Amino acid sequence: MSFKFHAPPTITNFPNGQYIAGLNPLVPYTPEMFEMLCKEYDKQVQEHQELEQSMTTQEIEVVSNSNPNKKYIVTVYADGQMSCDCKGFSFRKTCSHVEKIKKDQNERTN
Repeated sequence: MSFKFHAPPTITNFPNGQYIAGLNPLVPYTPEMFEMLCKEYDKQVQEHQELEQSMTTQEIEVVSNSNPNKKYIVTVYADGQMSCDCKGFSFRKTCSHVEKIKKDQNERTN
């Protein structure tokens, strides 16, 4: 049996009984089911971390444009994709920090 978790399994009380939350749909609580789901969750987290590590090729520290004391991490993946830990990237899926790294890479190859 395979589950896709939205959060770690937790026991939730409802008027009609206890359920295990953290995946969709809720699952009626039994100690055995809760233990099995916790193990499955841990396994999926581990698999995700291993996949993420295998994809990450480089992390580059970039100084903020607005605050020279603030730094962001741009992650460059094996497939060439990039991500940044700044708020702007989380909203727009791009940011000035990623663009700076792309520009630097282009200048080095030309």
